[in-house]
Amino acid sequence: SEEGKKWAEYLDGLSPDDFGKYKI
Repeated sequence: SEEGKKWAEYLDGLSPDDFGKYKI
């Protein structure tokens, strides 16, 4: 879906440090 694609792009754009901050 378009929404899924947007999320994938967003997550792919995050650095590992950022991902660690937002991980729940």
